[in-house]
Amino acid sequence: MGRGARDAGFLIRRAQRQNLAELDAALADHGTTMAQWSVLRVITENPGSSARALASHTRQTEQSLGTLVTPMVERGLIERVRRGNKFEHSLTRKGQTLLAECEPVVNAVLDERMSPLSAAEITQLCRLLERIV
Repeated sequence: MGRGARDAGFLIRRAQRQNLAELDAALADHGTTMAQWSVLRVITENPGSSARALASHTRQTEQSLGTLVTPMVERGLIERVRRGNKFEHSLTRKGQTLLAECEPVVNAVLDERMSPLSAAEITQLCRLLERIV
């Protein structure tokens, strides 16, 4: 008997949880987490983002984003500037350096996670996931 959509959905979720756990473990050596790395990356791609935009891009609530970003501001990774009734976020040099240091770590973990698949299988997996996204 074939596997159904439910099986596929659960496997996608399980793979993602494993990815995140391994990424968090690897990034801990750099004093950060996958959630923090994601915020740094989103700010780089969208300079001046509001808290609402960052929360949307990182799939968090604004409240949880605030809890995540405040220590990053205190560590000097992010600059938060009030513009009218919202805060805009940008990376400091320290944040840019951390992001650059973590890029090869993230790539290495994901390369290892995907190593059981051939390049063609990874391409096919990406195509299939893009269809459902």
